[in-house]
Amino acid sequence: MNITQRFFLPVMIGAILATGCNDAGTDNSAGKNDSLYSGTKFNENIRATNAQTPEEERKGFKLPDGFEITLFASEPEIGKPINLTFDPMGRVWVTQSFEYPFPAVPGGGKDRVTILEDTDNDGKADKFTHFDDTLNIPIGVIPTVDGAMVYSIPNVYKFYDKEGKGKPDSSKKVMGPFEVKDTHGMVNNFTWGFDGWIHACHGFSNRSNVAALDGDSVHLISGNTIRFKPDGSRVEHETAGRINPFGLTYDELGYIYGTDCHTSPLYQLISGGDYSQWGKDEGMGFAPDMQSFST
Repeated sequence: MNITQRFFLPVMIGAILATGCNDAGTDNSAGKNDSLYSGTKFNENIRATNAQTPEEERKGFKLPDGFEITLFASEPEIGKPINLTFDPMGRVWVTQSFEYPFPAVPGGGKDRVTILEDTDNDGKADKFTHFDDTLNIPIGVIPTVDGAMVYSIPNVYKFYDKEGKGKPDSSKKVMGPFEVKDTHGMVNNFTWGFDGWIHACHGFSNRSNVAALDGDSVHLISGNTIRFKPDGSRVEHETAGRINPFGLTYDELGYIYGTDCHTSPLYQLISGGDYSQWGKDEGMGFAPDMQSFST
């Protein structure tokens, strides 16, 4: 498998996980707990669209030559997936937010992180373990040796699962609060770096001043990337600029790439770089964008 295929693989799986979830979340064919997939705030404020079957959505994908896309999971087992990652056992961790972009009231979070497994090797998930279902728009998750790091409005939390049951024994806040005035651009896409740190995006109009456990802080305005140690002991500012970054990945050489939902869609990121934003020219450390919206 070449570098390009490795880069696209998570994107393809992520897209299929979202299959059937563009109708405000209802699944009429399943007849199961429709309210779970159609939050009150969401239905009151968002125009509903007609649902497509997974097969109808699959036919709509435009893939590079040599690629094939298949269904791994869909409603009713998952609903409104936003972010995903893999653990060393090949399991898929998926975050779901049923009323996104409307945050829950304090203490009222019902969003969840689910672990998906294919136990019979037929290419489809058949085991679903809800790691936590009390979250609030969890758009960042990364498994760790003893649990997982999860973003849930407005903080980054460490969830401990020391016995490997797929359920946390305890949790603690390790960083935050981050500003959440715009829930479209919060801390997201936790990614392990070759440096042993966790890298993440911060985006779109939010201004956050956050400190790690060592007391050192970072000041983030709109689009940024950060890195932090897995125990939350330190956080560092990696790049500034861009507007609403959502997506990070590495190639086999250790170069990091990021996507942006507003300016140019794909960048190779350089630590310390200052990228274009809101009409502002780029600063030192800028690497040319790799793809325009026209392509």
